[in-house]
Amino acid sequence: EIILLPEESEAAMMAKITTGSSFAGALNYDGDLDQKNGKIVTYLYSEGVDMNYRPDGTPDPDLKAMARSFELQAGLNPKVTKPVVHIALSFKPEDMPRLTNDYMLKIAKDYLQKMGFTNTQYVIHRHDETRNPHIHITLNRVDNDGNRISDQWERRRNVAVCQEITKREGLTWGDSKVISKSKVNDPTEKLRYQTARDVSQCLKRIRSIADLPEETARRGIETRIKVNENSGRIMGISFAVKDIDGKEHVWKGSELDRSLSAGNIMKTLLENDF
Repeated sequence: EIILLPEESEAAMMAKITTGSSFAGALNYDGDLDQKNGKIVTYLYSEGVDMNYRPDGTPDPDLKAMARSFELQAGLNPKVTKPVVHIALSFKPEDMPRLTNDYMLKIAKDYLQKMGFTNTQYVIHRHDETRNPHIHITLNRVDNDGNRISDQWERRRNVAVCQEITKREGLTWGDSKVISKSKVNDPTEKLRYQTARDVSQCLKRIRSIADLPEETARRGIETRIKVNENSGRIMGISFAVKDIDGKEHVWKGSELDRSLSAGNIMKTLLENDF
């Protein structure tokens, strides 16, 4: 017998939606075309936002001017305190041969249409610094007419739209969250999944990975960050928790969930820090 965990089965195309108040912060992360910090950024498209171009036709964005453009429209509805919507669309490495810029742009526009992110400003960039090719979209929650784009049932719609596009396009499906009932009933497995959920919740409350140990400690989880003594670079992360019998269990972040590796945690915090 099998059961389905609260998280949905993963589609090939995954979308993470975050919100914020600073368009400048979101654009500086998404649209820095100087390829700093190993990022390989390709501008794909903008709607309702001015974009400068060099003589050779390549984009030469003025990020400050773009942010002002977003802010002016957001000013049409000052009641919206978090007008920044940031979406990260990621794909499986197996689908890389199909993921041309034109194809990814087509998928991104289709996703926005199905999610109801229409009649508003947005900018789309492609990032290729990881094995999973992905797109970053910055858009305005305040539409062109000053109306607030609803976020009702947004998380549920997001999962459904990703699965619909994955099925329609024949993209590679990811690992299923379906596991055997015997594993779910195993105390250690239950503790592992609960730890993963707790750490994920903690990430929503902090801005820096340095703050994570204090935040997880409130939930009885010890965060252990491995740092290179010479460079100070973070090399890994693990989480320790005791069961009801006092026995300690330690898991690497990636053993809890792929999103909880040290690298992915830092990316998550960077994306959230508008």
